[in-house]
Amino acid sequence: MADWKTEEFKAAIEAMPLVCKAEVGGSGGDFDTNNITVSVEGAYHRLFIRGFGSTEKSIEELGATHDFVPSCEFVELNCGLDSRGGLRSDQLNVGLVYARINSYLRKRGFNVIGHYKQVF
Repeated sequence: MADWKTEEFKAAIEAMPLVCKAEVGGSGGDFDTNNITVSVEGAYHRLFIRGFGSTEKSIEELGATHDFVPSCEFVELNCGLDSRGGLRSDQLNVGLVYARINSYLRKRGFNVIGHYKQVF
């Protein structure tokens, strides 16, 4: 587990090759962090990233915020093309950026999954 820090991750991802921009959006519910949407050069598919502090407690119950969650249990990384999650795009640049982000998150100690339904 590692600390989820939305703005720090956004900045690191924007600095990666082939990333046009990373934008922070709101959370989808009580259990997830604010999400990061990543636009990729030369691609029309985007990547979506969000952390989950716990499968048992909401962000509020953890005493955290949607931008900072200590000891985040897992991070969802997907291209949003279908409900299975993960990487489903056939666009090379999307695959390259997906691999870089996945590696970046894993090196920081996150358990990266394709879709939150793998855990909940």
